[in-house]
Amino acid sequence: MNEQPKALQLAAMAHLGYRVGWQREAAAELRRLHAENERLHRHELAAEQWIDKTDWVQKTSQPEEIGMHRADVLKQRIERLHAENAELLEALKRAHTWLQGSEPGRAQYLGEVIAKAEGEQT
Repeated sequence: MNEQPKALQLAAMAHLGYRVGWQREAAAELRRLHAENERLHRHELAAEQWIDKTDWVQKTSQPEEIGMHRADVLKQRIERLHAENAELLEALKRAHTWLQGSEPGRAQYLGEVIAKAEGEQT
């Protein structure tokens, strides 16, 4: 089995084809080489963008995140924020219920805050 990347294999085959006079076959191999190079370039760009856009995760890592993949760190942080948001929303609802009988103005304000928070979650 050849251990060279596909692009290098195709380039070698195309070069050999031209040297021995297989122009038609070599042209087909060059087209395949070009397509493979375009595919690799798209993957390289995607990887570079991922690294650029998630570099802040690396810079803000916590001790418990060391050794984790950036995607896993992001997922963990998002899940933690969702859990904290749910806890805060429940605390607001309890305060709203408590204030309804004694301080209707504040209760109304908390009701509006709760409605906004629930609207942002969905």
